[in-house]
Amino acid sequence: MKEDHGTSHVSVIDEDGNAVSVTSTINLWLGSRVASSLGIIWNDQIDDFSVPGEVNKFGFAASPYNLMAPGKIPMSSMSPTIIYDKTDNQVRMVIGTTGGSKIIQGVASVVVRSLLFNQTIKEAIDAPQIFHQITPEYVQYEQDFPQSFYKIFGKISFQLNEEKNMHSTTHALFVDENDGYIYANSDKRSHVHMHPGGY
Repeated sequence: MKEDHGTSHVSVIDEDGNAVSVTSTINLWLGSRVASSLGIIWNDQIDDFSVPGEVNKFGFAASPYNLMAPGKIPMSSMSPTIIYDKTDNQVRMVIGTTGGSKIIQGVASVVVRSLLFNQTIKEAIDAPQIFHQITPEYVQYEQDFPQSFYKIFGKISFQLNEEKNMHSTTHALFVDENDGYIYANSDKRSHVHMHPGGY
């Protein structure tokens, strides 16, 4: 096994059509580096909170809405998603992404590509990604992203950073309404071995 940490996601559809989408995280290295009396390492998701005057690990500046307070839960980008067709109540897609602040764009881009642009789930997940989180003011894009798009960003004075791997991995199941088959893809960007499994 290769070294791994951070966020993980699993998308499931069972034989009765029930769906589950679960994203979980220990966030950064070694959790909080504090263990319970049972040896369980506590989650270090406290990095998702804002600290006045500091940026977090993902480059987000402090927000007054996300300051630490007793009993408060930090805001998170985790977006496990299940999409169903309201005309027949059948699940069409189960999806989730890892990658900190890149999670929302990972889910959104695959949903748009597959449900609106009719790409296969493999085409949608494997497609080059582009990402901008407002602050800091630079746009990240992967190799092979269409030049016409990032030239537009260059014209509006954004710094452009090419990435070999965006380190945001999407895992999804897509149910084809025509043949009823479930199509699956695990993101090739992951640095640990994974593959879809079926029954």
